[in-house]
Amino acid sequence: MSRADLIFDDTGSGEPLILLHAFPLDGRMWLAQKTDLADSARVIVPDLRGFGRSAELAAARSIDEYADDVAALLDRLRIERATIAGLSM
Repeated sequence: MSRADLIFDDTGSGEPLILLHAFPLDGRMWLAQKTDLADSARVIVPDLRGFGRSAELAAARSIDEYADDVAALLDRLRIERATIAGLSM
């Protein structure tokens, strides 16, 4: 399966921090944290495929496909290193 072009929020500046939402939620679950963390980091919050604003994309069949989507997003944003935090997935 090809990698998906995820819909995401990109807020703040500094070291990149990727926040991955829980199953079956979407990036909105990080709203309060995103706002607070944007003072000290570049906070990127994707809606993984099949969820939230990326709902029109077919859901991934494995956790590896979700990981590939996030890696592709980092490549698209030209981010070589990031801290990744998540809940559930």
